[in-house]
Amino acid sequence: MEAGSTMTPMMISLIVASVIGGRLLLRIKYRTNLTVGMIITSIGFFLMSTMGLESTMWTADGFMIVMGFGMGLVMPTLMIAVQNAFPKEKLGAVTSASTFFRSIGGTIGVMIFNVVMNNTY
Repeated sequence: MEAGSTMTPMMISLIVASVIGGRLLLRIKYRTNLTVGMIITSIGFFLMSTMGLESTMWTADGFMIVMGFGMGLVMPTLMIAVQNAFPKEKLGAVTSASTFFRSIGGTIGVMIFNVVMNNTY
């Protein structure tokens, strides 16, 4: 329960950024939104990499908010870009394939980081 509640700030910022990112797509291009989101996500990952045993929960929350905000800008933008690239009759297949491959990528990413963590410790 504690691990799940630790992720709450990141998920809330991801949701907020998804709404903001969706609105921004009406005014700016996909690439701009993706670039800004990737830069913010990279900064969040870098900040998370600087944490140690002495890091406070507030520090972790702040870093996760940064990372969640960047991910929130990227995820819906990619989905909308993929949906706009295909005709309407293939929209269901394209959306499900995108979600499927996102899940597979997340699973493989968690597996790789778990291997690295287990070999480090």
